[in-house]
Amino acid sequence: MKSRFNGYFPDTPFYFVVILVVYFFVLNSNQADYDLWHRLASGAVFVQNGWVLPQDIFAYTPVKQLWIDHEWGAGVIFYILTLFFGDPGLMLFKLISMIGVFIIIL
Repeated sequence: MKSRFNGYFPDTPFYFVVILVVYFFVLNSNQADYDLWHRLASGAVFVQNGWVLPQDIFAYTPVKQLWIDHEWGAGVIFYILTLFFGDPGLMLFKLISMIGVFIIIL
């Protein structure tokens, strides 16, 4: 049976293997972004309170008068994924994002 995507993705098995190999290497690197914990904490505050923090309450140094959290949306997504699916949810999100990038590139 011929797939309806054969005209669009003639080398689908090749790209699937490439995605799996790259994902394997990405998982083996095990380098977490140090801001991930800050994103999770600020996402939790947003979900619990319903507003973006006006100051960085997690900073160890004195904070500025004006702080614009331009990554609050990522924090909310990461927090909700972690809340419902735990750490595997973040890894699955990483895989889905990587597959999405490969599809866009193709």
